Amino acid sequence: MDLLPQLAVGGLFGFVCLLVPVYCVRILLLTAWRRLAGRDLLRRRRLDRPVVRLLILSLGLIELCCFLYAWTVEPYRLEVTQETLRSDRLAAGATLRIVQISDLHIEADGQPVSGSGMATGSAPGGSGEGKPGLADLVAAQAPDLVVLTGDYLNTDSPEAEAALRRLLGSLQPPYGTYAILGNWDYRPWSRAGAILRESGVHVLAASSEEVDVRGTGVLLMNGQVPPEHPAHPPSDGQAGNEPGGRPIRIYLAHSPDSIEDVAGRVDLYFCGHTHGGQIRLPWFGAIVTLSRFWKRYEMGRYEVNGTTAFVNRGIGCEGGPVPRVRFLSPPEILVVDVANSVP
Repeated sequence: MDLLPQLAVGGLFGFVCLLVPVYCVRILLLTAWRRLAGRDLLRRRRLDRPVVRLLILSLGLIELCCFLYAWTVEPYRLEVTQETLRSDRLAAGATLRIVQISDLHIEADGQPVSGSGMATGSAPGGSGEGKPGLADLVAAQAPDLVVLTGDYLNTDSPEAEAALRRLLGSLQPPYGTYAILGNWDYRPWSRAGAILRESGVHVLAASSEEVDVRGTGVLLMNGQVPPEHPAHPPSDGQAGNEPGGRPIRIYLAHSPDSIEDVAGRVDLYFCGHTHGGQIRLPWFGAIVTLSRFWKRYEMGRYEVNGTTAFVNRGIGCEGGPVPRVRFLSPPEILVVDVANSVP
């Protein structure tokens, strides 16, 4: 789906949200004028009847409360989301734990959301307030692998780049950290790719890498999906079908836009980009996702033609001039536990 329909819906929602406070200000100003000048200029208009005025003012108050919550509370409510799944790609008794971090969008003050007080690296020397750093939250999950799915910086400030370096230096999963770049990381000013590589992160750019995790092969890829080959040459017609015989195939992307292109050829698909919409409406969900699928893959877990896909809500907020707000879409770290399919 083209981006125009969802931008139109987002624009309509923004217009309504702006119209309510404009009418509220008008009502309050004209009410004050009536009190001061003794003239009631609200008397003749249909929208200025007492019941309608009360309704508009109530909507304005609700909108103000929602905005304050979305601006001052929810962006800081970092959640750890736990998911489990089974795969015959793992040998009997084998397990694999993956932590995904997406859409950091680190701001000029070196924090995922300006003023959040969250240390990106480990807490000692981080926030200075005894709060756990982002790397501490990841380490507490004891992951085998960490995957990063793009959009690391909102600015090229030295504080933001230093914060990203601290985070990457504090991530020490035993089998490595793997990353891809997001749309913000291709901006001319962004040094996110260089910082990732300098920090020892395995950056996948239309490439793949395989790692052995306690006897389980894990193939991480981006771009073209390589053909799959049996782990053992055919002998009795069952080659490669035994549990753990082939590597588990993990695709890293920034957005959900490639899910249906690779579904059925990979086991897991990790992405972000949508922020879960960042602003969600009750019963409707995301207003804008900036994905060609709009709401089809807006956040969470999906099963697509044998592939399990995870669309991460991310940690930071969209950069640029937009307000740093989240509503019904709190930031998250995703933890995925994979075990053998045989009980």
